[in-house]
Amino acid sequence: MDAIASARELPLCYPKMSPHLYSIPLTSHAEDLSPTGIGSGALIEVEKCIVLLGVRHVVQRNSRWACMLKYVPGKGSKEFKFGTPTFVREFTPAVPKGIIHDFFCVLVEEPIAPRHQVVEGINAISSDVPKKIFGLGNISEPDADRAYTFFGLTQPKLEGHFFERTITEQGELMLDRIEDERLVFKLPNKHPGHQHFRGCSGAPIVDENDNLVGLVMGGCEDRDEIFALHLNRFKDAIVDVANG
Repeated sequence: MDAIASARELPLCYPKMSPHLYSIPLTSHAEDLSPTGIGSGALIEVEKCIVLLGVRHVVQRNSRWACMLKYVPGKGSKEFKFGTPTFVREFTPAVPKGIIHDFFCVLVEEPIAPRHQVVEGINAISSDVPKKIFGLGNISEPDADRAYTFFGLTQPKLEGHFFERTITEQGELMLDRIEDERLVFKLPNKHPGHQHFRGCSGAPIVDENDNLVGLVMGGCEDRDEIFALHLNRFKDAIVDVANG
């Protein structure tokens, strides 16, 4: 158990697709357990193995990363520590040394059961719901006629025993184009600035039918766009990590 409690959140009314159940909060820690970085990820089951997915630019500068599983009242947050992940490299005749994509996979070698909780004090939890673990069949090609959503916990700050973060959800994303391994979505509103989404990198982008199409990579404020890793193109890499 860590000394710092899980994120304290305000209760919200969630839409049908419940994207808060899909996104797994990631946190890096210093040696004294104080938080040094945040991000998001997704869990997927492949042949009875669980694989954690995320984006490389979040974790590449720190090896003390963990995904937050749940808050244990009176004790703190329970986490799965995963250290240095596997970065996906693609070898081509044009680039024999390989292209390192903005993507990582980690084989989870222990039973985990992540929860979405609303924590209202050191000993109080008002809501406790299991997080979703995707199946390989949930990964699909994006559909320009569907709206997509992602969710993350952002704007971290320490408040006493709590590492507080703000719930950030962005819906009504529409696919604009595909650029190799990158999906480009249009926001339904003006881009609020990259700081608004800090902590959402790696969050799964889903539709209301649990179709998983990408992981948040970044965006463009001037064009009101969100970029995502085209996850369907990396199915084989995910299976390879699951198979060891």
